[in-house]
Amino acid sequence: MVCKSYSDLERLLGISVKALYSVSNASWKHYRSVKIPKNDRGEFRELHVPDEFLKTVQRRIADRLLSAYPVSPYATAYRPGGSTIVNARPHVGKNVLLKLDIHHFFDNILYATVKEKAFPAEDYSESIRILLTILCVHKDALPQGAPTSPVISNIIMRDFDCTVGGWCDARGIAYTRYCDDMTFSGDFDSREVVRLVRTELRKMGLFLNEKKTVRAVRGQRQSVTGLVVNEGLRIPAAYRKKLRQEVYYCRKFGVAAHLQRMGSGERAEDYLPKLLGRINYACSVMPDDQELILEIAKVIRVGFLQQNAFHKDDTCVPMEKQFKMMDVILYLYKKSRSLISMGMPMSVLKEDSIFDKIISIKYDVPNDHLEMLDDYKKQIDRFYDDVVERNA
Repeated sequence: MVCKSYSDLERLLGISVKALYSVSNASWKHYRSVKIPKNDRGEFRELHVPDEFLKTVQRRIADRLLSAYPVSPYATAYRPGGSTIVNARPHVGKNVLLKLDIHHFFDNILYATVKEKAFPAEDYSESIRILLTILCVHKDALPQGAPTSPVISNIIMRDFDCTVGGWCDARGIAYTRYCDDMTFSGDFDSREVVRLVRTELRKMGLFLNEKKTVRAVRGQRQSVTGLVVNEGLRIPAAYRKKLRQEVYYCRKFGVAAHLQRMGSGERAEDYLPKLLGRINYACSVMPDDQELILEIAKVIRVGFLQQNAFHKDDTCVPMEKQFKMMDVILYLYKKSRSLISMGMPMSVLKEDSIFDKIISIKYDVPNDHLEMLDDYKKQIDRFYDDVVERNA
C-alpha cells in the first residue's frame, strides 16, 4: 500500500484531510475510559474507547491501509480465521507446555514503534506517517479499545514471531501467539525458550510478565487460551458446569426470572445472545469424534426419521429403502470415523457436501429406483479418498 500524497489518503479513506487533522490536533478529546471485568477475582481492565467519528477513521485505516501488511502464521488473534481454538489446537497432547505473557502489551507499544512498523517510510510520506500514527495512538501508546490497535500489534510482532517461530520449528517445538499470550509445546528445555523470548522482546522495548509464566508437563492440567489440551480440546469442567446450570435455570424459571434471582440488572434480550454465544463456543470445541456422532445423528434425524407427508416418495417409504438408507448412513459414519482417527478434524470433513447429500437420499432416490442407492457408497469412498489426498 503506497500513500505518498494527501489526495491518495483522501481517496483511500474517503475522509478529508482537514477532518483528519481536526481530530489529530486534539485526539485525546475523542476517547473515553471504560472499565470492564478482567476476571472472576474482581479485577478490571481499563479501555480507552474512541468516539464514533474517530472509530470510523480507525476502522478505515485498519481495513484499507493496514490490512495490506502480512501477519505471521504464528499469530492466531485479530486475523481472519484466528480464534482461541486455532491457538490451542497445535498444543494438544504434548509432553511440555510453556505459557508466557508480555507485560502491559499495548501500553508498551509506543508512538515511535507504531510509526516505524505500521506506517513505514517506503509506503508513506513523512507528514502522512505522523498524521496516521497520531490517529492510532493515545497518550503515546496503543489504546486498548481502538479498532486499529490489534491489527497494528500483529504487524509489529511479525518479525518477533518469525524469529521465535523459526527457532521453534527447527527444534520441533509448537509455537503460537494469541495477542500477548505466547504458548510453546513439545519436548524442550523451558529455560532456553524463556531466554530467547526475553532477548527478542527487549529488542522491541517489551518485557515478560514473569508472574504469569506457567509450565505444565504431561499428567498435569494443561490449558491454552481457556481450553484444556491434555487429550484433545476440552472446555474446562467448571465452565461446562456453570453453562449447564444457566441453561437449566433459564428453562426452569424463564430468562427474566433467572436474571432476577441472580440479582442481575441485565435485560433478557441482552443476556440471551451472550448465553447462546457461549453455548455455540462450547459446541465448537467439542472433540471431533463426538462432533461426528452429532453430525451423523443429524443425518439420521433429518434424512431418515423426519417424514414429509406431502412428498410423493417420502409419504410411504418401502422397508427395503429404509434398510438401504440406514446402511448408507452407517457406512458414512464408518468412513468418517476412520478419517477422524487419522487426525482429520471435522471442519475438514464438513467442507465436503457428502453429509447434505446423504440427508437428501429420501427425496433424490425414487422408491421404484432403489438401485440408485448403490452409487452413494461410491460417493462416500470418493469423499474419503479426496479428504486423504488433500490432507496428506
